[in-house]
Amino acid sequence: MTTEALRSLFMLLDTEEDDFPALMKRFGIDPAEDLQNCDFSNVDFGNLIADTLDLTGANLQGANLSQVKCKKIVGAHKVAIGAEEPDRGVWEDVLLAISRYQNSDWATNQIVANFGEGSAPVLAFYDTSAEQDVITKRLCAYFGDASHVRAGFSNLPTGINLLWFYSKANKEKFRLNPASLDSAFFELLRVGNTSDDIVVYPFRSNQMAIERIRNSVQGNSYYLMRKEFARSLRKELAGDYGGVVLFSGYPPMSKQLYQEIRDAGRKRLKLIFLCSSNLESFYNASNGVPWRRVAIPAYSIGEPLAAPEDITRLIRRVGVASGGTITISKNTEALLNQYVGKPLVQLKKQLAYRIKDATKTAASRSVPVVSFVL
Repeated sequence: MTTEALRSLFMLLDTEEDDFPALMKRFGIDPAEDLQNCDFSNVDFGNLIADTLDLTGANLQGANLSQVKCKKIVGAHKVAIGAEEPDRGVWEDVLLAISRYQNSDWATNQIVANFGEGSAPVLAFYDTSAEQDVITKRLCAYFGDASHVRAGFSNLPTGINLLWFYSKANKEKFRLNPASLDSAFFELLRVGNTSDDIVVYPFRSNQMAIERIRNSVQGNSYYLMRKEFARSLRKELAGDYGGVVLFSGYPPMSKQLYQEIRDAGRKRLKLIFLCSSNLESFYNASNGVPWRRVAIPAYSIGEPLAAPEDITRLIRRVGVASGGTITISKNTEALLNQYVGKPLVQLKKQLAYRIKDATKTAASRSVPVVSFVL
């Protein structure tokens, strides 16, 4: 996917309009190439017409593809194409839509802002597979396409290089000690080609660079593997500036491995880690002391804070998930606005609380939801 197509896709996903086929045409999105690994939960695809619709890796929970007319649909489970599925009820659908909402813009903006504040590694947590891919794509678009980033961001130096490691294969039990961190990192590196093409730029050249780094790490000695990894990484990032390395879906790195990378070259190197929120409890345990004692990055970008656009998007989600039967009143919207600047999770909890309270009211009346104003 080109950077221009990627930017158009982000604009499409963020818009509040409902005519999906018209939006696809307006933003120049190719349904055969540009829709993979996106979050389309509760999206109505309308009467989209195309030869091929590729939704590989996309989140299609609650999506409506029943009116789509395509010769070939890839990656869409039959449930998402109008087949019957168990009816959890309107309220359950709405609560699920709220719980799955994430603002990927916030994490991306925080990472980019941190770029100019020093060379220390930075950490961000993601909650869902779709969120991981969106953040990965946005960061690759920012750092990977020099013509785009320099046109919009004058603070990026010339000669910057990008490498990105990507995986969804990290399933083993996590332990906070140097040997376990090195084991998890190198085993994940060796699991075939984990830098799969998720339609980001640049893919082919990155894939070859990652393969060369992987092949250089041989044997079972962590001491030697750390040295070879650091040497190969620095070699791939040779240039006037150094580079940015994105580890998407990887565990944190041991301090020993990070020190080897620093010792292998003098040019500035920025490491960015996107880790599953399953590891966040380890990061927060005992005020973070055990984590910072052995693992890199030592600090994360922080907890996502609610923004005005989050309220707009959540209200729209409630409407879509309920099929237009549940609407948010101005009074409830004003209440939600009080959570702007506070942790996003608090905003979601407050909205979910209002939904659950309305659920009890509806149940007490023993009537189906036809039109309900919160």
